[in-house]
Amino acid sequence: MPGITAATESFLGDAERFAERRFRHRLELGLLIDALTSDELTKSFEELIFYAKFLTHAGGILARKGLGEEETGKMAKEYAATMQRALALLEGLRGHVKEEDRRAFDPIIGMTHDHMKQFMSLMNELSWIKNYLLDTKTTVRRS
Repeated sequence: MPGITAATESFLGDAERFAERRFRHRLELGLLIDALTSDELTKSFEELIFYAKFLTHAGGILARKGLGEEETGKMAKEYAATMQRALALLEGLRGHVKEEDRRAFDPIIGMTHDHMKQFMSLMNELSWIKNYLLDTKTTVRRS
């Protein structure tokens, strides 16, 4: 059974109180944070949460405006490219999660509509982590 450390549980609890919501992907968030055992992995996570914030905000704009308008065409291209980069980072970080815990990401990483929906839900929660870190001037706790 996958589990996350007490320090990560505490960090996520603080982030949830900040966001005033309970994270649906708490396990996956915790597994990613617990996998940050080097500066390189932490940098990858920080890049992922940066992309998550962009994807969350740009996705909302594109949903309201649509893809056809001239001013959103450029954003749609950047959105698609950023989504690919975020997915690659997520897959890379998942590779550092304990092997027996990696299956927790199976519903998120894939090419179906349901995978994409879960991926974007995780991106939304990662954007809350980014906001929490920025607003509280906290750093991601490394294992």
